[in-house]
Amino acid sequence: MENVRQATENDALTVGLARDLRKADRAEIAASSNREPVDALLQGVKDSERSWVIDFEGDVLSVFGFVTNPLDRDIGHPWLLARDALFTEGTRERAWFIKNSNAIVDLGRPLYTNLYGAIDSRNVGHIRWLRHCGFLIGGHKWTKSAVPFLEFSKEYTSNV
Repeated sequence: MENVRQATENDALTVGLARDLRKADRAEIAASSNREPVDALLQGVKDSERSWVIDFEGDVLSVFGFVTNPLDRDIGHPWLLARDALFTEGTRERAWFIKNSNAIVDLGRPLYTNLYGAIDSRNVGHIRWLRHCGFLIGGHKWTKSAVPFLEFSKEYTSNV
């Protein structure tokens, strides 16, 4: 897929990406783990079965991947951290992202039958995106910070 390539630890360490993460992503990182953005990006890449970047003209706009559930290898936990351009109406990056969203989510299809995670309830842009990609948004799950998180899930109809 054009503009998507395998992520490396160096991508996670890209100063510009960590510095310019969406405000909602930074808040979610703080609420879920209280890590610095660069540490969350690096841990995401290290923990993922596979991870990728969205790269526009040499500018890394997002790192995303799937972490395998340690208790059930058929379940993957998707994650995505991004710069504003992917969620800003009217940008060509957002148009590309929306057009390719299902293909991005389907990168987990060869690995898992189910995707499951939790998202900061304040992260409205990502919640809309998850719904666009066919995820079901469920009940509340709480973190140490008492910020409400929403569970989300998607079942692949066949694992090919």
